[in-house]
Amino acid sequence: MIKDKYYYFTNRTKEIKIADLSLEEKIMVENYVEKTRHFVELFRLYKVFRCNLNLMLSDFIIYTNDSILHKRMSLNEEEMYTLINTYTVNLISSGRVLVESIEVYFKKNMKEKDYIDFRKLSSSKVYDEFFSYRFLNLLRNYSGSIINRVDG
Repeated sequence: MIKDKYYYFTNRTKEIKIADLSLEEKIMVENYVEKTRHFVELFRLYKVFRCNLNLMLSDFIIYTNDSILHKRMSLNEEEMYTLINTYTVNLISSGRVLVESIEVYFKKNMKEKDYIDFRKLSSSKVYDEFFSYRFLNLLRNYSGSIINRVDG
């Protein structure tokens, strides 16, 4: 019987050999697996956010005079409005989900005082100092209410 404290694969039998673990070691492995799982989820959420941004930028030309043009199709005003709002809502929502998930990750993995300090120095500071961040939050909330309305 193998008595070492390491995990390894055997090449011949393709088995995983796992040594007996103490409760403390099991907790450590579970924590590592959970942190890794959450970090992979964060990366996937980031890729969704980037995909939404790239979709918007690949389909539209957004001019500084508040006009927009679809790069591949000729759309009437209502179609253009619906499509650009769809892309915008998706982008803002995916960004917000990413930010909230990052905050959950940090809250779970930092001491409470460190987490509070982090919030003060990062997201709270950004919210307080940058109008654009607050504006995007308002747009996200407003866009949810628009989607649920029915025009008469």
